Amino acid sequence: MAKTIGRFAPAEVPNLPASFGKFPKEQDGFMDRLNLIATSVSPSTLDSIRTEAESGSLGRLYELYEKMVATDARIGGITGSLKATVSGLPLKTVRAEVASAAEVRLAEDYRGVVREAFAQIDMHSLVSDMVDVYLWGTKAFQMKWVIEDYPRGRKLAFPTVQVIPGQSLQQEMQQLHPNYGELKVIEMNNPKGTFFSTVDPRKAFVVTDGSANARHDTVGALRRVLGWWITKMYAQLWWIEYVESYGQPMRIARYSEEQTSSERAELKSFLRGIGRNKWGLFPTGADIQLLEANQAGNITTFSDLIKVANHEIAVALVGQTGITQDSAQGSRAKLEVLDGVRIEIVMHISAIVQKGLDSLTDSILRVNYGEAYIPRLRPKTRPIIAKPGSAKEKVEVWNALAEAGIPVAMDEIHEQLGIPQAEIGQMVLFNGKITEMKDLKKMQEEKDESNDLQSGQGVVSGGVETEGGNESGGSSGTTDSGSDS
Repeated sequence: MAKTIGRFAPAEVPNLPASFGKFPKEQDGFMDRLNLIATSVSPSTLDSIRTEAESGSLGRLYELYEKMVATDARIGGITGSLKATVSGLPLKTVRAEVASAAEVRLAEDYRGVVREAFAQIDMHSLVSDMVDVYLWGTKAFQMKWVIEDYPRGRKLAFPTVQVIPGQSLQQEMQQLHPNYGELKVIEMNNPKGTFFSTVDPRKAFVVTDGSANARHDTVGALRRVLGWWITKMYAQLWWIEYVESYGQPMRIARYSEEQTSSERAELKSFLRGIGRNKWGLFPTGADIQLLEANQAGNITTFSDLIKVANHEIAVALVGQTGITQDSAQGSRAKLEVLDGVRIEIVMHISAIVQKGLDSLTDSILRVNYGEAYIPRLRPKTRPIIAKPGSAKEKVEVWNALAEAGIPVAMDEIHEQLGIPQAEIGQMVLFNGKITEMKDLKKMQEEKDESNDLQSGQGVVSGGVETEGGNESGGSSGTTDSGSDS
């Protein structure tokens, strides 16, 4: 039997926010374009961006983060791996703990509505955006609502979630201000900004990596790599300049004092070209000398500097050196990794994602249940992280624990094997047969009864044959004896 979605919610949506069908963040002129050119970011420019962010204006800092990810292969590769790993994890919505048997059905109803709402959202993209909280330190989201019709005249409201551009965010840094340290959003019609603490939580929410009040400019993994990023960028530029200067032969020409300025300019242009073209036409009497640029040994200064920068960037972003095969940390095989990322980093980012999904869940239930909503019964949604190891090894451990009398939770088995728990009503393979999924306890009892019945029939059948054989033999003997007598 299919479950009814939102059976305890009011028939009409009771708690819709004002202008529920529109995003609260209006156009501010930011068109999601990167205006900062990587090569134009000098150390002085970087310092001014840092000073602006420290004073409260976060726009150029967040724009620089986007530029770093978009233009640096190392940073882009690592952040892409983080996003792919976490956004690819299955999500599980768990019912809240209840205080009485009467709360079970309400808690299950909450879970059903939240799962239905999440089914309407592009959760892969949303989780990927929430991974940016680990990278940036702060991310803001806004929502608009759509009312959906369900059977029996029931209506439910589900959100559409959108990221608020980081270029529109500021933090209040006036120490005597009552909202000191809080985040606010800047709009064209409100250049002073609106504090998120005053925004309806059903319309927008902020996710931070830890406590970021008055520190939005310093939190986030990308903040730690700014120095190495600009060092690497200039090392690449210097390397190119070095190649241009010393990768070509030195060209020397001599001219007489009688030559005009136009003739000397033509000779200069000729010398530039011959270094790249590797050929030339020399008139009789021309005095031109080519000197090889090859020097003894290999110049690896810039290459070594870039390697060190890449190494430090990897440590700063994913907290480990195994991905860089640093011998000081042992071989990479000794590290517990998931898709090339240390498992504890994945767990940390998953906790950030859960924090964001909790805020979204709270908004969904407040809108659909109104004042009757009990926050204590809010379900939890989290990414499922499988521990390292093969499925065979895990099953062997669980069997050993079960034989030792230690119960193993079914949730743990399903999560670690990556097999979703079957829902009631689904067709499942159970005990070697395809059957409809029911209550697992009842299905196990039916299996045990069937086994007992088959076992009991075998025992009774054997006993009857044995006893019957004896009785039959005795009876035959009696009959025979009576007949003989």
